[in-house]
Amino acid sequence: MIQSSNVYTVQSVYRTAPSSDDELLQWLTRQPGVVNRTVHLERLPERKLRLTLIIVQNLLKYPSFPDIEIRCDELGYDLDGKFVDLHPLGR
Repeated sequence: MIQSSNVYTVQSVYRTAPSSDDELLQWLTRQPGVVNRTVHLERLPERKLRLTLIIVQNLLKYPSFPDIEIRCDELGYDLDGKFVDLHPLGR
């Protein structure tokens, strides 16, 4: 089966967030297809949360991108909307 490594960069705005992003980072590295050493999460000015990672997927985009909005909610992030793909072309 043909697979490719796909780079994703997504961003959202949060109203409140936990003091540490460690639990979210650990969860992301355990998701199917995610190359754990490629997961980067940063807090930017204006309460922006940006995530970049690589997922090894087949041509049907399986495994799919992790449902980070649900996990963020479970971990105490209050997001102001969904994560937006910063590189949507070609997806």
